[in-house]
Amino acid sequence: MAVNAVGQITIIDFNDAIALTGYITSSHSSTVKYNQDDGSYNPNFGSTNAVLTPHVFISGGGTTDIMADLTSVKSVTWKRQTNAMTAPGELTSNEVSSGLSNSGKLTIKANPFSASVYAVSYLCTVVYTDPVSKLDSSCTIEFSFNAVAQGQGTAYAEITSEKGYAFKNGTPTSIVLAANLYRGSTKDTSNLTYKWYKYSGSAWPTTTVGTSQTLTITPADVDTLALYRVTISDSVNGDSFTSDPCSVTDYTDPLLVTITSTGGNIFKNGSGSSTLTAVVYQNGKEVTTGLTYSWSKLNQDGSADSTWTAKTTKSITIGSADVSTKATFICTVTKS
Repeated sequence: MAVNAVGQITIIDFNDAIALTGYITSSHSSTVKYNQDDGSYNPNFGSTNAVLTPHVFISGGGTTDIMADLTSVKSVTWKRQTNAMTAPGELTSNEVSSGLSNSGKLTIKANPFSASVYAVSYLCTVVYTDPVSKLDSSCTIEFSFNAVAQGQGTAYAEITSEKGYAFKNGTPTSIVLAANLYRGSTKDTSNLTYKWYKYSGSAWPTTTVGTSQTLTITPADVDTLALYRVTISDSVNGDSFTSDPCSVTDYTDPLLVTITSTGGNIFKNGSGSSTLTAVVYQNGKEVTTGLTYSWSKLNQDGSADSTWTAKTTKSITIGSADVSTKATFICTVTKS
């Protein structure tokens, strides 16, 4: 995935409120099976509680999850929303938030569905106080559970992942998707073959990306968002089932470009020179490889200087001949 960023010589106010991004991981799959024959759920949150864990990061601030030790986290608030149509409301007695402890997790002690509730979303709002600027920043992230009604004679395929379904700046290094076949509430594990597919363009291709029970995905496989599905076939029964699409997201911090000038930003009396260097940061660290540079120039009135020869190196040298009263030099950086 190519990532672009633009830098120019300017004054930057570093006291603006920071930006936060994040996602939620779950100890259970987002799909909960409801057996209409006996009224049971799989998984059963009453037997094995569902635990939702928020992960929040500072954009451009590295891979540190601020929820790990909750340093400078001002508040963690959970809400619930049913069927994606009602306004978010308060948690029930079976939904317990740890607040400013235990990484802000939410524990769900009973399946939240009913005859009229088939989907429940949990929204976590995190407020973080920047220790430098003392300004508060907040972000709201969401995770949804959906109930799928099944009968004892119904079979279906699903995809699960113990590490969640999102990458953040290359972390984790991989996600393992697991294919499961259920017949009613019983998992079928024998005489099965698997075919994994990745959505491409506007259709599902016929070429597989894997033929094992699990599929390992790395950040390089995901360009912002990727969809996968699996077809599971039973060689004895002679039937096959295709799962619903599973989405995997890659959250990548933007590039930050700053331009240094060895000669400052003022030439006097028509003389002077300077070397301008584009310094690129991502994920809180300087990036030096996989970059291409494109320099352009604006005249004092803000118009593009069509007579100026564009440059494509990390550093360029300018002189008084390049500056008539005032000029702005812009560098666009692309990371492959």
